[in-house]
Amino acid sequence: MWLKRYLPLAFFCALLNNQPIGFYQAEVIIGEARRQGVVTLPPGVNRSRGRYQLEGGAIRMSLAEIKDRADV
Repeated sequence: MWLKRYLPLAFFCALLNNQPIGFYQAEVIIGEARRQGVVTLPPGVNRSRGRYQLEGGAIRMSLAEIKDRADV
């Protein structure tokens, strides 16, 4: 709880990078991060990597998250 309160960027980025961890999907965790005021950035071909990463006070979505999605 201390990390979530005082270092939300690092907390949510680490949580997303360690999926699957249980009942919550990445979309649920991202929604909670946004409610806590964390800015999330969309995936970018030139900036995203295989994992979520911190970038300028925000969390950049990973390319691995979208590689198997049919709607993208």
